[in-house]
Amino acid sequence: MKKEYKNHSGKLILKVFEENNIIFLSWHGKSLDLSPGDFLFPVFREIFDGNENNIVMNFEDLQYWDSSSIAVLIKLLGEIKKGNRKITLEYKADEDWQQLSFTALQVFQTPDERIKIIGK
Repeated sequence: MKKEYKNHSGKLILKVFEENNIIFLSWHGKSLDLSPGDFLFPVFREIFDGNENNIVMNFEDLQYWDSSSIAVLIKLLGEIKKGNRKITLEYKADEDWQQLSFTALQVFQTPDERIKIIGK
């Protein structure tokens, strides 16, 4: 599987590929939509439903996201926390806004490392 998804404004691009039973999803551009869930949730469902592979989401090429986008990711992490799937979030540690956002998301990390957040 190798796919690319663009939101309606074309400012946010999600690139997805699968390798060694891991789904890699990288975020590129800016997520500024008032209702980002309208774009993100259907993409997440298409990629993850019926597929128990682990997930690596990389945000290093994301230039900006607003609080509405973070809320969508929080909902996804809450759903993943209920199951057995593993997800790793990778972000750019030397970007202040990413450091702040992902430090706040660390409350979702699990002791068994099913949810892991890593600054690179």
